[in-house]
This record gives sequence, structure tokens and C-alpha cells, in this order.
Amino acid sequence: MYLMENLEAEHIIDELYSKKILSANDYEEIRVETTSRRKTAKLLSILPRRGVRAFQEFLDALQKDWSFIADQLREPINNNHSTNGTNGTSARFTQVGENINVPQTQVTPLMTILKRNESLVACWKDVGRGLQVQETQLTNIGYNERNTPQEMLHQTILAWLRSQGSNARLREIVEVVEEMGETGTAEELVQYSSTLV
Repeated sequence: MYLMENLEAEHIIDELYSKKILSANDYEEIRVETTSRRKTAKLLSILPRRGVRAFQEFLDALQKDWSFIADQLREPINNNHSTNGTNGTSARFTQVGENINVPQTQVTPLMTILKRNESLVACWKDVGRGLQVQETQLTNIGYNERNTPQEMLHQTILAWLRSQGSNARLREIVEVVEEMGETGTAEELVQYSSTLV
């Protein structure tokens, strides 16, 4: 949420585009969003898919006019780096069990956590792509005019659960949410997972 409240993505996308971190399509997808918050959410959903260089270039772009944000983002990296090379919320799954299934009976609490996050709701397709839901399924979900964005996210998670069956792991959702920069929601999911053990 910190980035959503403090960053205006339109001020850095030109630089990220010039450094080939953003493709022309990515750039346009961000520009056409109607609010600053949605532009930031779109940028944050795209960056994790743009390779290992993307985060450092993002920090460099921030450093020029948004150094207070760059400093905030660097702080967890500097303070939480562990000796085994893992960090972040998803790495803490070892505390509660890495292979926690998502039982069908637990979909409602899971969806409640995810739907509270406006960025995830706005970028529901990116959540689906991160979970490797087939593009045709995402298109079909989006075509239903009666679906609200919250319902589209819900249908996306259900499509993922159906495709994974008993192999659906909560860790996969946590990793996608974390990659999208939504660490608060990822933390909620980790806390929720402890109730399933």
C-alpha cells in the first residue's frame, strides 16, 4: 500500500521504457489507466515479469525524484537478507508448512483477503497470469459483462483451483501477490495459512 499511496507511476515510466524495462505494450497499458493509483498498480504488476534487471532499474528511476520511496524499498532488502539466499514473505512459509493445500471449503476466507486489496482486484488478469491460468480462461472471465472486478478475481482464483485440483498450494498465491508488490496481503495470507495447518 505504501507505493500505491506515494508513487505516481507516470513520472517514471518514460525512463523505464527508454531502458527497455517496459515494452511498448506495457507502456501503453500503464498510460491508459484512468487514475494514478491504477497506473501504479499496473506498473507494479508488470515489473516482476520484466526480468532480474527490472527491480534495480525501477529503484534507479525512483532515486532521481522519489528517493524517499527508493530508500524505503531498499531498506527491507538490506535488513532482511538471509544467509541462505531467501527472503520475503513466501520464504517464511517454512514456519507454517510449505505444502499447504487450498481446501475448497477455505476459498471464502482466502477470497476475502484478496478482494480487500484494490490493486489485486484492479489487476486480476495479472494475478491469473502469475498463477498460470490459461489466457483463454482469463478472456472468458473478462467478457462476462456482469462480472465486477472483484468477481473477476474470484473467478480467476476458482479457475486456478480447478486447474490445480488437489495440487493447489497457498504458497503459489502468496508468491504471486508478493511479486506484485503487495507484501501486506502476502503477510495476511501467511497468517491465514497458519490456521490451515
